[in-house]
Amino acid sequence: MRAQILGLALSGWFLGGWPALAFALVFLFLLGFFQGPQRVAFQLLLAKVIPIRLRGRLQAWRNLTGGLIAALLSYFAGSWLVANHVWGNGYATTFFLAFILTSLGLSALQMLMREPEPASVRERKSLRERMKDFPALIREDTGFAWFMVARSLAMGSRIGQPFFFLYAAYVLGISAETNPEAFGTTLAILSLSYMGADTVTNLIWGYLSDKQGFRSTFVISLAINIVGVAALMMSQSVMTFAMAFFLIGAAQSGYLMSTSNIVLEYGHRHDVPMRMALSNTAEGAMGALAPLMGAGLVVWLGYDASFYATIVTMLAALVVLVWKVEEPRRKRLAKLGLDGK
Repeated sequence: MRAQILGLALSGWFLGGWPALAFALVFLFLLGFFQGPQRVAFQLLLAKVIPIRLRGRLQAWRNLTGGLIAALLSYFAGSWLVANHVWGNGYATTFFLAFILTSLGLSALQMLMREPEPASVRERKSLRERMKDFPALIREDTGFAWFMVARSLAMGSRIGQPFFFLYAAYVLGISAETNPEAFGTTLAILSLSYMGADTVTNLIWGYLSDKQGFRSTFVISLAINIVGVAALMMSQSVMTFAMAFFLIGAAQSGYLMSTSNIVLEYGHRHDVPMRMALSNTAEGAMGALAPLMGAGLVVWLGYDASFYATIVTMLAALVVLVWKVEEPRRKRLAKLGLDGK
């Protein structure tokens, strides 16, 4: 992934026009492509080194710290590197700085962390043979199967998500062409509300997850997301839109916290990578299709149609989650003869 970030920097410095755009698209595609296995590897490593009872709060502190650092670096990059065209292209310089910081972080991880040796490992199989295990993973654990359904339906939030700010600008009657100052100010306020909520609520989600399990976090975040989208549809001022964006950002934080961790608690540890791959693939497919569906609804029926579709899919996910998905942590503790408290 570092190579793609460096590629974006180099293409920005040494290319222009259509070649720069083409290379940027290629590097962005590769960045997204390699994020798939990176997510699996990173979450599996966390599962090995962080106990379940501490996983939520430690990831919350990590996300909070990372979010604050990212916010500061984003401000620095925008206000100095990009604004002053540092080294001839502020955007390319920003990507190069990201490449350096990412390299330093991964080097520190390599030097300071030692991956625990598992007590046992699965026998080696080819990728084709391993993929044949997918149906068995679903059949043998109905809780995991229903979790995948709920997670995929929850990605229906992306049906309307790309259009939230456009809708706010439409309702408020502002545009980048006629009133760029008001447009920029509104964008800053709503972005701060969304990203700020995502950052500051991490601690709440983390400690709640450690105490109640990640399923409870998933349920609450879905409910808040539904309320947030409904509030967005009823908003008429910057303040009410900011409140709606705050709710949606907080819900997104809880969703990411829960779905990236609960999958680690299903089934045997040998199958964790395959369950993560299967779950992430289903989520990614829905996440790619949802914005296209939303765009079609906006063009055909308007913003409200895409937002109603968003609420309906999230309600369906909530129903599945409440009635079909059991907290895997409690189920495992029950098998061990513990009370789960």
